[in-house]
Amino acid sequence: MVLENLRNTLPLKVSSTDSVAVIGPNAQATNVMLGNYYGSPCSFVSPLNGISQFVKTTYEQGATISGNSTDGFGAACQVAKSAKATIIIGGLTTDIEGEANDRNTISWPGVQSQLINYTASCSSGPVILVVFGGGPIDMTNERDNPAISSILFVGYPGQSGGQAIANVIFGQVSPAGRLKHTVYPANYISQVSMANMGMRPSSNNPGRTYRFYTGTPVYQFGDGLSYTTFSYVYTNVTSV
Repeated sequence: MVLENLRNTLPLKVSSTDSVAVIGPNAQATNVMLGNYYGSPCSFVSPLNGISQFVKTTYEQGATISGNSTDGFGAACQVAKSAKATIIIGGLTTDIEGEANDRNTISWPGVQSQLINYTASCSSGPVILVVFGGGPIDMTNERDNPAISSILFVGYPGQSGGQAIANVIFGQVSPAGRLKHTVYPANYISQVSMANMGMRPSSNNPGRTYRFYTGTPVYQFGDGLSYTTFSYVYTNVTSV
């Protein structure tokens, strides 16, 4: 689903976007796209593969999912400077979340946030951030960074997830997805114990989910944008 689309950056026009920098640790994802429960696919379309079907691409990993090295930042900055648009693809993998593998933070793992915001500062064109994951990541800094035009949260999108991502970015389809969870700020984990199963707010719990959370979410359950303009009209029905 599309969570941000400043200045109607998306969909990108292929005719005016002849080169794209593709950056990030999930850009070449294959098995990662399958999530937790899956069979054996006969083939994959990674995000880089999908995007490359539309435009010329230059790829740099920039950083790993959870590593702390910034050695790749310089190369990522250089390709972002020379491209008409930059697509950064990161987030989570099933190595750090899943069944019997709980995260103890909802911040970006490793140096991904630094990579994203540094690369955005280098880019000469619009920056699109694509986020993988099965649960929330605090994207406050990325949401509030005016250099990042668009944010997509794609979950674990399946064997042809790269094709689906590219189809949304280049306007082959109009997105209609809605966020399936509340995205809390990172300090939420210090406000309530993981072992506290209470939903309603209390002295040691700010509440859970869109129904009972009393704080300000980074993104709300049900958030999601489209390329279509909707109009809602409410009418009174007096008889059936």
